[in-house]
This record gives sequence, structure tokens and C-alpha cells, in this order.
Amino acid sequence: MQKKSNIAAFSDIDELLYSNAIEGEVQIAYFRFSVILVAISIVVAIALGQAVLSPSEYADFYSITVALIYNFWLIWLLKKKNYYRRYLGFISTTIDVAIISAVIYFARYGVNSSVASIMSTGAFVVYLPIIVFSLRRHDRFNSLYAGCLAGIVYFGMIVIIEREGAFSVPFVSNTGLIVEQLIYNECAKPVFLVVAGFLGFVISKNYDSVLHRGIETETEKERIKHLLDIYASPELVEKILNNEIPMEGEKREITIMFVDIRDFTSLCERIEPKILVQVLSGFFNTSEEIIVKYKGFIDKFVGDEIMVLFGAPLPLVNHREQAVMCAIELHDAIANYSQRLGRQQYDCTIEVGIGINSGEVVIGNTGSENRKNFTALGDAVNVASRIEKLTRGLNKNVLMGESVYLEDLSDLTEGPISVRIKGKTNDVKVYPLKL
Repeated sequence: MQKKSNIAAFSDIDELLYSNAIEGEVQIAYFRFSVILVAISIVVAIALGQAVLSPSEYADFYSITVALIYNFWLIWLLKKKNYYRRYLGFISTTIDVAIISAVIYFARYGVNSSVASIMSTGAFVVYLPIIVFSLRRHDRFNSLYAGCLAGIVYFGMIVIIEREGAFSVPFVSNTGLIVEQLIYNECAKPVFLVVAGFLGFVISKNYDSVLHRGIETETEKERIKHLLDIYASPELVEKILNNEIPMEGEKREITIMFVDIRDFTSLCERIEPKILVQVLSGFFNTSEEIIVKYKGFIDKFVGDEIMVLFGAPLPLVNHREQAVMCAIELHDAIANYSQRLGRQQYDCTIEVGIGINSGEVVIGNTGSENRKNFTALGDAVNVASRIEKLTRGLNKNVLMGESVYLEDLSDLTEGPISVRIKGKTNDVKVYPLKL
């Protein structure tokens, strides 16, 4: 089955409503089937109580047979073949109206019955379920068609009965009450059915419009979320969509980590641009997987450098420990990645320097009115960047500032080493990690 061609047959029902329209038609078919079972029970009960069947019972029998055959075929088509076209809804409506009309009209030939007894009981109301259930097809013109068809057919019965002069025949009930139905009263009922169909048209149109807008909004939201996921962590995306990121900024103690490829400039000169992009993509993918594992947030990619926050935007109690463990695993993973590059004959290897520092920073959205970037600002960030630059001169792969050092991490560190950092009047202690 070509699903797109099925959808095209619906005029204004899109792909997401297609399965719902099939489900609606199945529900209508099951309702029709339950009505058929009730009608069969009534016809059988009447037949058992009479020696000779009247035209009314024969009409019921034939109508039920047609409805039963059509219903089985339709359910098979919908459930087994998953096939549906718009015209099936109109066929179903036509058959339902025709069968109900036949039952109403031929009921006048039943035992102890007359036109007055049929019309005065409000038999036209049985058309209403057809109009109501048509809303499940998500086709406003089907609802209008159901109301207009029911109104026209019922009016046609009134005209036929009036030409036969049957309206003048009174009906005497068992209590002796004489009922004589006037044609003028009956003429209001077809109008009511047409109005009901028009209301179904309006309701269906408004409902589908609201549903379409809701679907489009959710689809657009998912599209935006997908795009944001490319540039930010899932946690940040959720906080952005839920308006939980403070626009004015806030102070918080976090750990900052900078990861940088050493001698990147010379690497750019040695290999082709296409290969360089592939190498960088592999580096970023490998790094991102480990950073997310340790609840780090990638603030930004700057060329070959990654800035990572631990403890922002989501608070993290053990942000120091997470950053250190992330740095160790990240170093080992990049070393393995570099070996794979050599085996793949990319004629290059990469080595990273990692600097870690903790401190109180300002976190929040910065940028212009039209473009924002969630980041961390403060001296602790600058020191982390400077520490990463020291990894070259000290020939160490991972260095962490004194603010990161904890007794629990002493087994993982060497040092300390006193160094001079630009912007600081006093020497700063850094701790190399044992790798």
C-alpha cells in the first residue's frame, strides 16, 4: 500500500490523522455491527411470534443482510489490508442512511402500525448517530453529507407518504388515544437533520483546525529541540524550552575544564582539509560521549578546543570529582582514538592538553538581543584556560588547579608545582594527574 496516496485522498487530513481516521471508521463499523445484532434479535423475536411476516419484517431482514455483508467487508478491508480512502466514508454514510430509511418507511406496513405511529415516535432521531459518528472520519464534508442526505431522504419519504394520502389515517393506541400526525410537523424534521449536518461540518472543521495547529506546534517544537540538541546538551535544551535558564545570570561554584589539541596549527598544514574535518569530528564525538557520561556541559567548541562546565547549568554536588574522572577517561579515549587514526593511515596523531579549575563564576545567557549563549564568566574560567596552556610547557597532559585538589583525589595527582600565570601576582599551584 502506498501510504502517501492514501493520505492524498483525504483533502485536508495529513499523515498523522490518517491512522486516526482508520481507527474512527473501525469504531463506526463496530457500532454498526452492535446495532445489527440488536436488530437481528428484534426481527427474530417478531418472526417467531407471527405466522406470516409482513413487508416490514422482510424489509428489516434484507436491510440487515446488506448491512452485515458490507460491515464484514469493511472491517476486513480496514483491519487486514489497512486500506482506507475518503470515498469509503461516503459509501458507509450512504448505506447507513439508506438502511435506516428503509426500516423507517416499511415500518408503516407492520402489524398495528401506521404512518402516524411511525412519524410521531420521532423515528428520524436514529439518523443522528450517523451524523455524530461521521466526526471520527476527520472529514467535515462527510458530516455535512450525512446531515443533508438524511434530511433529503426523510423529506422524500414525507412526500411519498403524502401523495399516498397516508397522513390522513389516524392511529389508535392501546390506551384509546387517537394520534394523527400533521405533515407540517414532519417537514421541520428534515430541516433539523440538515442543520445537524451543518453543525457537524463546523465542529469537524474547527476540531481538525485545532488539531492541525497542535500537531504543527509539537512538530515545530520537536524540530527546534532537535536543532538545539545538536548545539547544546539535552539537559540545557529542556531547561531552555521550560524557561528555566536565568536570563539575568547567577553566581555558582563550578568546575571548568578546557580540552585542546596540541600543535593543531601544524596538523592543519600537514593534512588535507577533508581529512582534517573528519579527524576533528571524531575527536569531538569521542570527547562529547565521555563528557556527557560525567554530567559535564559543553559550553562551546572553539576551533580545536572544548570548554566544559561541571555544575552548570544543572547543579552538581561532586563537580570536582566528576571533572577529574572525566579528564582521566577522556585522555585515555583520545589516546586510543589517535592510535586508530594511525592504523587508518590518516598520517596524523593527536595529543590533548587538559586544564581543570574550580571557583565561583557567573553563569547565564550572554550575547546580543537576537543571539544568546549560555556560558560561565569569571576569574576561575580564565585560570582554567591558562592552566590548560601550561600543559605544553610542563609536558603534562592533564593539570588541575589548587581549588580542584581534594584529599580524596591525592592518589591520582602529582605535585604540586608552583607556576606563574598571566594576570596573577602570586604563583599558583597546579597538580598534574597520574596517567
